[in-house]
Amino acid sequence: MDVQFADIKVLSMSGYSHQWRIMPEDITMVDGMPFVKLKATSCGLQNLLLEGNELAHSTPKTRMLTSSVGYAQMMKLRDAAHREETQTPAPSTSCLFDGTAQQKTAKRSRIEVQQQRASQPRASLVIHINVDGVSHPIDVMTPIASRDAMHVMCTTETLGVVIKFLRDEGFTETVQMAKTSGLPQGIYPRGHRFLAVKLGGDGCKKYRTVEDVESGAAWQSMNTDDADDEDTMPCDNEIM
Repeated sequence: MDVQFADIKVLSMSGYSHQWRIMPEDITMVDGMPFVKLKATSCGLQNLLLEGNELAHSTPKTRMLTSSVGYAQMMKLRDAAHREETQTPAPSTSCLFDGTAQQKTAKRSRIEVQQQRASQPRASLVIHINVDGVSHPIDVMTPIASRDAMHVMCTTETLGVVIKFLRDEGFTETVQMAKTSGLPQGIYPRGHRFLAVKLGGDGCKKYRTVEDVESGAAWQSMNTDDADDEDTMPCDNEIM
């Protein structure tokens, strides 16, 4: 009987009951470093984005990544960095109309993309995401095609920043509800009440459920240090 062991990484965060079990098939080695796939079907990742997150309560669990504002931003940053990295300067020419400059990149078939994935060594690039007003460099795997899933370096520091970024940026359902309801910035509908969000003096986002918009706006204008009964989301060092 063929018996095999598999190394499974388990990511846990202080103050959270859920864990993210990272399976071996979701890890890709790039230059000797592991990169983990942010997989939409990962229950552990979904639970970490949902647990205690007021911005995620109106989002179906199965759509945590597909509706994540932060994930979409990371994809755009990755693709922009990849285009900038692979862009070659146009050759110097005195011609007014240069056919090579106007030539578009030829589309590749699915088979060609699969062959390139199998034969081309994987590489990485760096994007920057903002968490609590601080820019953090994040190593991500260079995509073969723009539709490739996001892979980030599998370290506690990187995953702590990425998960907090995904939690804090919210989800399209919440953002769309706020836009269609005409609410002020930082105030979102939550059932029959409202969720107010602001940036505290310690650099962390603060959350408070209020009965009406006026109460939310009044709380947002308060000095954070004077408010001792607010709901506070974890800071970076609490989710490592």
